[in-house]
Amino acid sequence: MDVYEDRWQELWANVLSSFGSATGHPPPGQLEEADVDTLHRLLQAELGQAWLKKLKRAQPKTKRTLQATEQRLKAAAVRLWSEVDAENAFHEADALERHGDWDGAREAYAKVMVLNPSHNSHFLDTSLRFAQLLHVMATSGGGSDRTDGDSDESKMCEQVLRHALAGNSGSSGSRTHHAILTRLAILLLQSAREEEATALLKSAGYQYRLASWIWRYASAQTPINGEGFPGVVFDNALPKRFVQHLQELLTPESVFWREHGYNEVTGSGENGYFSYIQHLMGQEKNTLDVIIRHIWEFLKVKACFPGLSEATVAEWWAHKRPHACGHQMHYDSDNEGIGGVRNPICSCVLYVAAPDGVGGPTLVTDQVLGRASLASRGWFVHPREGRMAAYDGKHLHGVIPGCGTAPASENSQRRITFMVAFWREIEARPFGADGLSGSSRPVPESAQVLEVGQRRYTWHQGLALPRKFATDVEGCSAPCDVPLPSNAPVWVTLSGDEVQEEVGLPDIGTCFQF
Repeated sequence: MDVYEDRWQELWANVLSSFGSATGHPPPGQLEEADVDTLHRLLQAELGQAWLKKLKRAQPKTKRTLQATEQRLKAAAVRLWSEVDAENAFHEADALERHGDWDGAREAYAKVMVLNPSHNSHFLDTSLRFAQLLHVMATSGGGSDRTDGDSDESKMCEQVLRHALAGNSGSSGSRTHHAILTRLAILLLQSAREEEATALLKSAGYQYRLASWIWRYASAQTPINGEGFPGVVFDNALPKRFVQHLQELLTPESVFWREHGYNEVTGSGENGYFSYIQHLMGQEKNTLDVIIRHIWEFLKVKACFPGLSEATVAEWWAHKRPHACGHQMHYDSDNEGIGGVRNPICSCVLYVAAPDGVGGPTLVTDQVLGRASLASRGWFVHPREGRMAAYDGKHLHGVIPGCGTAPASENSQRRITFMVAFWREIEARPFGADGLSGSSRPVPESAQVLEVGQRRYTWHQGLALPRKFATDVEGCSAPCDVPLPSNAPVWVTLSGDEVQEEVGLPDIGTCFQF
């Protein structure tokens, strides 16, 4: 690479000078094996690396010229430098993206792609992360240069994905390769390019996909029909004061996100998924005890979930996502299903911040874990500030990636959600010595800073329980039932035909979703 030419010339001059000092003469034009070994040793000393041991030492005489040896060593050194620089750039991109510096992250990802293309171990990961970020930037509406869905970022996103798939066919079974194919297929389906998507999905062995009314929810005329919905959806289910408190706790600039290393593009913390637990019995210790117990009592009155009165603990987590970012279809389970699937009594999602046109709806289906059939019907819960949906977590559900481009705004807006799952019991998993967040951590005491290992947490100090917080609910609007858009079918064949009932429950690997 030309970028390393000056660096190599300086290094090679040092090696030649050291050769002369060691042998008493400059290296001859035609080298002996001992001369080659000396150059290897001197270059290795300059670089401080053991990589040269991997090179083939024995060379035919015709290739033992000084010029040929220099070119061979130069190629190896440049490759080493580019791998190291690419690795550093990848970690820089990850950190910048995690801190919300999308422009900086985009440049760092681009640097990785240029420095160290397809032979790099990070190539597929970089391609996926780079494409995700480009798509988010193209659709977030955060400024006049990003309001066009056909923007430079959008075109580049597709190019990066196609290049990754074409250049790494040998990795077709890898998880990252599958994620790249999924990202490209979603882009095509949401852009009404179904023929292209069908060819791509066929090549990957898929036989079924989610119906078009789901992918392109924004333009679909979905009728209202809440019959059969496995739960309830209400506006104003919480007092306005409670919603405002959650908005203060989870504002986009909150230390909550920063202290957990939350990446809003990937939707995960530094250590992946993280959640906290609140006990439903005993003295209320913080504001979330009050809010979650209010939700619990509200749902018990609605009597939609048998066994809810037997709950003893609630698990909660939160997300902050740009417009294009959804959440994969899944069944709720303790610790993400590690060690076996255990479903909560019911799951809730509260829309803390829901700017108009930002983010796709939550899709809840009648496909139930353990039953030998695909979903026949699905319901949309569209985001709206203060809206709460509660449903049986054994039903397949997810959040559809935002379609098209979010409305233009001075700053890119976020959909912020607060989720609660009610359990009869769940294992509390205290912080380990590393201090990293994780599944079902106990909420720290609000009266003091929590320091664990190298980690310092202060976000929970905002949960200190003020006087009259639980009773400060004056001027609240009455809860109202929300009509739900619903449609069928949920699943279709790749050609768009409804899946016949006799198909039963096919291998999940043949069903394309998000």
